[in-house]
Amino acid sequence: MLRSRKASKSQELISDVMWCSL
Repeated sequence: MLRSRKASKSQELISDVMWCSL
């Protein structure tokens, strides 16, 4: 997860939204 964050913050935001949706 930490790597993904550094890779692209946009992806992290999308993940957060997906989790909220669940």
